[in-house]
Amino acid sequence: MNTTPQNNSKDSQNTKTPPPSPPRTWSQWWKDTIHFWSHILDLREGLDRKGTVEKIKKNIETKGANVWLLICAILIASIGLDVNSPAVIIGAMLISPLMSPILGIGLSIGINDQTTLVASLKHFAIAIFVSLITSSLYFLITPLGTLTSEMAGRVNPTILDVLVAIAGGTAGIVALSRKELINAIPGVAIATALLPPLCVTGFGLANGNLEITLGSFYLFFLNSTFVSLATFVVVRLLGYPLKKYMNTKERRRNSIFVGTFAFLLIIPSFFKLTQILSELREKQLVTQFIETTFNDHKHQALRWNLSKTDSINTLKVVLVGDYIPPDSLFIYTNALKAQEIENCNLEIVQLAGWLHDTGYIK
Repeated sequence: MNTTPQNNSKDSQNTKTPPPSPPRTWSQWWKDTIHFWSHILDLREGLDRKGTVEKIKKNIETKGANVWLLICAILIASIGLDVNSPAVIIGAMLISPLMSPILGIGLSIGINDQTTLVASLKHFAIAIFVSLITSSLYFLITPLGTLTSEMAGRVNPTILDVLVAIAGGTAGIVALSRKELINAIPGVAIATALLPPLCVTGFGLANGNLEITLGSFYLFFLNSTFVSLATFVVVRLLGYPLKKYMNTKERRRNSIFVGTFAFLLIIPSFFKLTQILSELREKQLVTQFIETTFNDHKHQALRWNLSKTDSINTLKVVLVGDYIPPDSLFIYTNALKAQEIENCNLEIVQLAGWLHDTGYIK
């Protein structure tokens, strides 16, 4: 009679719920979060170090079929620039073999492979020479040969181009380092736009325009350098083995040299970006002035143009609507000065069914 209660007591003791676990601390939450994202962002999964080196070395040479592919790509890109066709330019970048020696430079510096570095620099120089000769010859014989908007957009590099080159170079070496092939190189070639600036340099050489030549070649060299730099950084972060022994002092010296060179190279792009931002702000101020001053029920600005010289700027506005007498034009001059546009004169051309007198205000 006493056995059953005792068994029930034992069963209740065995099925007793365990005590609740203590709450997780912020430190534990932080460690788990770091571990989660480290796993998500881990580049070592699927990494093929040996295969990466072999793939890049295999394609760095600019000879044979690669030379003819480069010549065809340069001709297509030059025609696209000449006729202002983005689609043709993109097609040229898809077939260009120009990316391989640039990746080879970054890889060889990263693994201390002097032989590959010399070969990469040699074939990179050959590619530049072939590209400039081809594009210059085209722009010497083309019946068009005027500066298009596609060309003009590749003369003024900024720090934003540096960011694109870094992202593109990183994508390129990450794609090549996978065991399973990821075909990202054509996209990298398009994003970093290595080929069109070289063609624009050829245009500058063919027309004897030093400003276009230097500006476009600087953009090409800037992009190439930071694609190589991104490759170098990724190779070191992923722990590619050094081909030859390099002591700590030599490695630090090489890193300082690469970093200093890259920093000096991007300095002009900072100034160019500042200039472009200043021009954009000035354009916004002029647009605001036109909209608030002339576009009302009495007047409408048909077009306007801001021309610049070293000493003074002139804003020319073509108006339609009620005629503004000369003695009232000073009102618009004062309104322009209130926009904080420095050293700017106002020229108003009035059209109201027939051409009225032009008021020119100093």
